[in-house]
Amino acid sequence: MERIDKLLSNKGYGSRKEVKQLIKKGLVKINQSVVKNEAYKVDERDSISVRDEIIDTSSKVYYLLNKPKGYITATHDKIEKTVMELIREKEKGLFPVGRLDKDTEGLLIITNDGEMAHKITSPRKHISKLYYVESNAPLVDNYEEKLREGLHIGDEKACLPAKLYNYKKINENSWTMELEIYEGRFHQVKRMIKALGGKVIYLKRVKIGGIDLPRQLKLGKYIKIDGAYLEKNLKL
Repeated sequence: MERIDKLLSNKGYGSRKEVKQLIKKGLVKINQSVVKNEAYKVDERDSISVRDEIIDTSSKVYYLLNKPKGYITATHDKIEKTVMELIREKEKGLFPVGRLDKDTEGLLIITNDGEMAHKITSPRKHISKLYYVESNAPLVDNYEEKLREGLHIGDEKACLPAKLYNYKKINENSWTMELEIYEGRFHQVKRMIKALGGKVIYLKRVKIGGIDLPRQLKLGKYIKIDGAYLEKNLKL
């Protein structure tokens, strides 16, 4: 349970003093009834609106992080720096969804919603992940055919069919491309590029499903997003 004035202030509706004025003016409703007591206590089961706009009172939170190199994707580690050290907020139970290698940058979802995380990582969902790749060797000529058929990278089963876009030669030692995959095997992108004749020297995840890495989001920074936004753009 939490006081209504504290909850609304934490949700960005102003200082505690400003929120109290909203309550006194009758602009706050709890379960469709006007409440003028700023000490009224609410929980997640209550429907709360400000100026007739319903607000999300869920304790579940979601962040998009632009992961930098040098951090492992884990909640804690005795030796390595983890991505959770980049998150200033301390909501209970936060963890990264899926994995990015220590030397890989890019889009990573952080949440405390286990059910949502399970949906995102479920192999049955086949949620796409798009990576920007730099290789120091060219790909084999028939890379499109191999990706379309399902690439073998040493596992019992071949990879799901994948797509490669914007394959370009930059110079004698650098080729760039974007690779879209639909699963999350161990070091999958690096192993796929190796199986195609290349070698990854830089890797960045730029998209998960319909969610792009925000261009303005700098390395090591993150933004808070809404759970409904995740469900809609990942088609969960």
